[in-house]
Amino acid sequence: KVPHNDPSVVRGARNYPCQEFPGKRAPTVQLCRDPRGYVPLGNNPWRGPPVPVGTPIQDGRNILPPNKFPNIPPQVDPDPGPPA
Repeated sequence: KVPHNDPSVVRGARNYPCQEFPGKRAPTVQLCRDPRGYVPLGNNPWRGPPVPVGTPIQDGRNILPPNKFPNIPPQVDPDPGPPA
């Protein structure tokens, strides 16, 4: 789940404005009236399984982008430049 005010989430039920509380948004009337409002369950990483908020990430594969050249070892220059 993502936060209700995430800029990438501009459509859908979770982004409806609350009529009783100007400036607040929620998918249901109950969440509009709740003082805590919508609380996401995790941080919804771009890759891998959802991770609960506050959990330290031990595996770097969720942080770093995938290898652009997977068949080339990391110590080799992947772009040698134009032929001489």
